[in-house]
Amino acid sequence: MKFGYLLHAATLAACASPTEIVVNASTRIAEDLALSIRHLAEAKTRYGANHPEVVRLEAAQASLTRSGHEMDAHFDSELREALKYQLALAEREQAELALRYAASHPARVQNAAVIEALAIGASKRGL
Repeated sequence: MKFGYLLHAATLAACASPTEIVVNASTRIAEDLALSIRHLAEAKTRYGANHPEVVRLEAAQASLTRSGHEMDAHFDSELREALKYQLALAEREQAELALRYAASHPARVQNAAVIEALAIGASKRGL
């Protein structure tokens, strides 16, 4: 049974065109970059601007951005979609947090920073 499934999966993978593989990889990089923007905002709120984790996340963002642009000319549109998704998640989380906590609660402050970072990232890309 497992062998049949593996054979089927391998056959499907072999049928994928190189363009589809590049688009899927480019989409994944865009999703990773949007998530990285979110994590960076959280880390800056938690640790400050010069913390090693913040520096690592900034370097990762730069690397993902370069990789995405090298891989696909439509990377910005994929990144816009990924940022819209992350922004919608953060806004929903903020609404849920607002039901439980006051505006000054650390979870709401951190999530507000995430929303701001995602909105800035999206506005830079014409969202």
